[in-house]
Amino acid sequence: MNYDLSTYAAICDAEKDATHRANIEPNQSSYNAGWLHGYARALADVRRGLDAGTAETVRAIVECFEDLLELHGVIIPDDDRPEENDTPLYGCTYGDLLDQITDIIKGA
Repeated sequence: MNYDLSTYAAICDAEKDATHRANIEPNQSSYNAGWLHGYARALADVRRGLDAGTAETVRAIVECFEDLLELHGVIIPDDDRPEENDTPLYGCTYGDLLDQITDIIKGA
């Protein structure tokens, strides 16, 4: 088992590995199975916490971009944008930017 938890990907990999190893333990009532299940749950809690923090950070970064675009009167075109909407980022453009920044932060 790899205990390197220095990156988001490493935490995800360790969680999957611990879950797999716990599930293949011959005796699910054993100390080892219990420890592995507990370790996998703890890693899942850490991952969910990082996901929540990452999402909040990404939204804050995108808001900074939107503020800058709005300051300069820039509206990025988007096929889904209603005519009355004048926000700088909208629809798929907004969603794609969120995804790209999330991937950068998570090291994907």
